[in-house]
Amino acid sequence: MEDTFLLAQFFGIIGLILEIITFQFKNRKTILVLLMLWTIFWAVHFYFLQELVSAWILIWSALRLLTAFLLNKEWKVFKISGYFFIISTIIITGIFYKNYIDILALIAWLTAVIASFQKQDKSLRIWSMISTFVWLIISILVWTPISILASTTFLISNMIGYRRFYWIKKITWKI
Repeated sequence: MEDTFLLAQFFGIIGLILEIITFQFKNRKTILVLLMLWTIFWAVHFYFLQELVSAWILIWSALRLLTAFLLNKEWKVFKISGYFFIISTIIITGIFYKNYIDILALIAWLTAVIASFQKQDKSLRIWSMISTFVWLIISILVWTPISILASTTFLISNMIGYRRFYWIKKITWKI
């Protein structure tokens, strides 16, 4: 059991590194690729912690992010894909459901689905902050220290990126 816990933390650290840099980019496609990569590492992390709903939702989320990346110009197909991923995430949760943590994982990933299928990076960031906050709660309840650290740093990184791109007004100096 100790070996799988340490292995889970190792994959979490790689995910953490990807999370820290993700929202320091403004380009939506770059953000989606980095989100897809860290999602894969977090899926492995939760798999080793025996949190199968979280792991499967994360794998499914990697496919969702790939779809959002590839279909962003085909708005009708893009929108239908979003609904497909919402319904399928609910089904995955129903299949693997074992406790209230799984319901929280469902909420976290439904908000992540909504985030992925936003046309603008600004709304993608806001929905991602909501999803990350719910994952932070899950990480505390499951007690996975690296995931707590990762969720916290991801939330802070996202807030810093949001502040850099949307809160700070460019100052023009008058001489």
